[in-house]
Amino acid sequence: MCQEILTAMETQLIAERERRSLVLRADGDREAAIIKSLGDSEAMVRRADAAKAVAKKQAEGEAQARLAMAGATSECINCMRGMLEHVGSELKATDYSLGVEYLDTLRSLPVPAKKVTLVPREGLDVMKQVASMAQ
Repeated sequence: MCQEILTAMETQLIAERERRSLVLRADGDREAAIIKSLGDSEAMVRRADAAKAVAKKQAEGEAQARLAMAGATSECINCMRGMLEHVGSELKATDYSLGVEYLDTLRSLPVPAKKVTLVPREGLDVMKQVASMAQ
């Protein structure tokens, strides 16, 4: 009987150790999952912040490029205005610029057979003046 009690106590002790081991392992797995989840979350936030910063820098660069282009266009129109006044033309600098754009666009259009390209009448008048000045 003493041996049976000893065996029962050992079995109970082994079972208790296994239960504690399972509980500790489950707690460790849960903590590891929490820490991994927090790390993944932090990584996602940092990637989003980096993407946001890149988008902001690109937008700032594009805005600066647009401002520089607008400044150059303004200088060009002012220069054309002075040139047109110098030669005594009644053509406005903006009309001249628009006419040049029309001519460039027409040159870049493909010329398909048996097709008609429509150009606004106002554009034709300006293009005629620009073409006459170019000659």
